[in-house]
Amino acid sequence: MLCGYRNGDLICLMCFSVMFAGVATEQVRRPAPTFEIIEKGNYLIFNASAPESAAPHCWKYVFQYRKCNEEQITVNVTEDNEWRVKVQYDAACKYTVQVQAKYDTTYCGELERDSDMSEPVYFGQNGDPNLPSKVAMIAIPIILCFCIIVAMVLFRRHKDKFLPRVPTPSHFFKDMFDSDKEMTKQLNVGELYVPIEEVVEELHVEPKTSHLHHGL
Repeated sequence: MLCGYRNGDLICLMCFSVMFAGVATEQVRRPAPTFEIIEKGNYLIFNASAPESAAPHCWKYVFQYRKCNEEQITVNVTEDNEWRVKVQYDAACKYTVQVQAKYDTTYCGELERDSDMSEPVYFGQNGDPNLPSKVAMIAIPIILCFCIIVAMVLFRRHKDKFLPRVPTPSHFFKDMFDSDKEMTKQLNVGELYVPIEEVVEELHVEPKTSHLHHGL
């Protein structure tokens, strides 16, 4: 309606100028930063790309990650940290990581807007926390059975050393009167009875010469 009045062209020009100025100054949300997960020894490194901005000091990256079923952890990094996070790696856990770029409006004004949160990136797999106990329950009985079998085989092979055969008294008396020592041979031992040889001393009697001289 204002365009129908006098000097309407000027007013219309001002309206369109304000409208286009609002469109031009509308802030555009940046896409989420891209990043990769690198395994290095006992650590994981979340390495993100630097922001495409003439003032990188105005930005910070907010990493959110979760391992296994634990609570989510948030870590902020800046240009001083080279846009990366280093965390302890647990090989038995699955990691879920996301990142968002945030603009510091306190010191840098409102020229930029925060980016969207990135899509989650996954690393690793959740392990079974009861796996060591399950392995122990299976391995220990197998080891015990193996040890028992080996002990039985060795015992049967060397049972004569562990449990030597003890002769009965009847075998002892039979061996005394058996010249062939058949009982000793059957027992596979030394002679059960070994007679002791009697020591016989020879006596020499010499006559006394004093009695002979006295008679003469």
